[in-house]
Amino acid sequence: AFAAGGGVVAGFIFGWACDNIKLSKLLAPVIIVTVIASSVQAYATNLTVLMIAQFVSYFAGGGLQPILLMWLSRITNPNLKGSYFGFSGSINVFGGILSSLLSGWIVLQFDVRSIFLTSGLLALIMLPIMFVAKKYSDGKEDIVH
Repeated sequence: AFAAGGGVVAGFIFGWACDNIKLSKLLAPVIIVTVIASSVQAYATNLTVLMIAQFVSYFAGGGLQPILLMWLSRITNPNLKGSYFGFSGSINVFGGILSSLLSGWIVLQFDVRSIFLTSGLLALIMLPIMFVAKKYSDGKEDIVH
């Protein structure tokens, strides 16, 4: 519950930040913090370190959704926003289901630490995707009202 609190707090903080800070300045640091927090979780030497790293990971992960939804809302045709947001929601839930299944397989094949390392690796893959997406969004994602 403590760890999930990071995600709850993140919604308020990143919701405000998305309205006041360029999205491109928010996304890369959030991804990097996610990668670092995942790695710390993998090598945590005690429960306190694990809990703090999980809180930070949930916080960063909770920040990703408002950033990505704001970016999506700025580059999407207004007539298709509902479809894109619905698709985003479905992908989000599908990702949760898939991660549950894959986590069990990863533990069976390797160990529990590998789950956190895999999570960090997947977050790291988002960085080049972000730069490609930014290139094709014509700067619309950086509008600050």
